[in-house]
Amino acid sequence: MSSSSGRSLLRAAATSFACTGLVALIAALTIFKMSNNDIWIHLKLGEVILDTGRVPHNEPFSFTASGREYFAHGWLGGVLLELVYRAAGVNGLIFAKALIVLAACAALYLACRLLRVREWIIYPVFALMLFTASARFVERPLIFTDLFLTIYLLCYFAYRECGRQRAWLYVIPFIHLFWANIHGAHHYGLALLVVLAAAETAAYARAKWLGLAATDAPPARDVAFLWALPPACVLAALVNPYGYHLLVYPFTVLRREVVMRMVYEWQPAIHPSFAASSMFLYYVVWNVVLLGSFLAVRGHDELAGIARIAARTANALLALLWLGFAWEFAMVYQSSPADGPLTLVRHEWLWYGAAALALIANLHRLEFQHVAITALFFASSMLHNRGVTEAVLATLPTLAHNLNVVANRFAARAYRNPPWREPALIAAMGAALFALALYTWRNSYYFRFTPPSKREAGLGVASNMPTGAVNYIAVNRITGRAYSSFPGAAMLIHRMWPQVTVAMDSRDVYSDDLFLEYFRAQSRPEYLAAYLRKWPVDFFLIDYRLTDVTAMVRYFDRSPDWALVYFDDRSLVYVRTSPAFRRSSGATTTN
Repeated sequence: MSSSSGRSLLRAAATSFACTGLVALIAALTIFKMSNNDIWIHLKLGEVILDTGRVPHNEPFSFTASGREYFAHGWLGGVLLELVYRAAGVNGLIFAKALIVLAACAALYLACRLLRVREWIIYPVFALMLFTASARFVERPLIFTDLFLTIYLLCYFAYRECGRQRAWLYVIPFIHLFWANIHGAHHYGLALLVVLAAAETAAYARAKWLGLAATDAPPARDVAFLWALPPACVLAALVNPYGYHLLVYPFTVLRREVVMRMVYEWQPAIHPSFAASSMFLYYVVWNVVLLGSFLAVRGHDELAGIARIAARTANALLALLWLGFAWEFAMVYQSSPADGPLTLVRHEWLWYGAAALALIANLHRLEFQHVAITALFFASSMLHNRGVTEAVLATLPTLAHNLNVVANRFAARAYRNPPWREPALIAAMGAALFALALYTWRNSYYFRFTPPSKREAGLGVASNMPTGAVNYIAVNRITGRAYSSFPGAAMLIHRMWPQVTVAMDSRDVYSDDLFLEYFRAQSRPEYLAAYLRKWPVDFFLIDYRLTDVTAMVRYFDRSPDWALVYFDDRSLVYVRTSPAFRRSSGATTTN
């Protein structure tokens, strides 16, 4: 066997070992008990569509919003999840989620290889991405958005790195047809295509008018084709049960002040509710390294004289500003509203100015496509923390590419490495991934949204779901209108609709007035009394682990119209004491 064959076998063995370690880490971070409540509503929606052959256009599941116009923007995602549930139950959904994440990671891995990133760089970047993103790896249609986003990136980098073969881009509008019907966040895909078209236009203009970075520039016909992709995808997205309403509906939700203020995932990434999380801490590391890598990704070889001196001076200043940004961004972690306005926010215009300086001083060397991807998804995460997962997924090829270029620049100045060194590094990364996977699997490390919390390992439904209370309600045939916590409402919809309708759940079908009424009823007995005068509620399922229900319990204890019939370590069930209701529901008054 020749020495080159031996090196190839050694490298292949190391790569196989490291890839297996990566798969193990993905499994450890995605296979856990099902803990999100939205899944139950998506399953019921999928069930209704499969059983009736129709997509609902009016709100079916609640009594407060009954009959209102309803745009189920994840209708096809609900159908797909329901098919998995019918075939394999809850555990099937857990493993399907893990496989979708694995497929997204495979797309990102291929994108990195197309960018010729060294494997020993790929694996630590993947590990950081997984620990940052996996809090959002849950069983809901949003998981399909993560997959489609990575597929778009793979198609784009395949087009760019394989001789600009536009065949890779032809498939995108066809994929978008499915994305638009599976989940409403297909707008990420549209925005990505727009910024990539703008980036390629900038590269073309730089080469044509400034004579710089000519190898980055696409042909003019490719620029035109890239600009044709977003409208083509918009047309594809119009093929849905709701027409243009499905395209504009997400923007109507974003304009709703109460929803944006009260729903956790719609808060900015620097909001204290999210900035206290482990997810944010990892995101700080991600962004500091990512933004700093742009300062070293290429040299100033195309400039000469005063232009080169100016560029180097500006970048020295940018390096100092980068250190300042890193410090202020890190100080957001576990910040408190009592501390006053964040320093990062007070210096907002300084950072806008630093970004403008970076563009001007590095116009000759920036890879605009990577800058555009980073800017889009960083801005998205700063608006809403639910965009953090998409941000680290979308920028993973960019971060890996930048680190690889920097490593190559340093390697060019070093002595020649022995042939065994790179396989050894890859194998070491694989061992580290296995160790992380084992530690995470045994300790349920991280998860939920504050550092001390842990996800529940294993399969089945997690204990944060009011399973016992819902079972009691179902067995005793307690029916009618239910006021419930969001997890309870979702489970009641899935288990007991149409015999039970709910006051509120986690969907965005409800008006701001209904949101305010619902939450205000929990705060004071008189508000609850007013709520009951307006809405004839038949029973309550209260989760006292999620919110302070002291006022509600005080009201029920003083009212002869309500009786406590069930309680456990997280839930209370109250029913009306009316004999007519008790006969119709079959409810008992003992636990």
